[in-house]
Amino acid sequence: MRDYNIFYSPYYYADIGEGHVFPIRKFELVRDKLVAEGTLVAEEIIEPERASPDDLLLVHTNDY
Repeated sequence: MRDYNIFYSPYYYADIGEGHVFPIRKFELVRDKLVAEGTLVAEEIIEPERASPDDLLLVHTNDY
């Protein structure tokens, strides 16, 4: 039993272009590697719910 939760969603991916300095696929690759080596069990990874408009307004203005 872990003292923490692991969250991942394929929606974390954003197409920012092949030549972009930030390697956006790293989240997917790290998840895949950790599952493949047995460090994580895929069924224990939690896919978070999408934030509601009210959730977003907790940290952003309506204009944003």
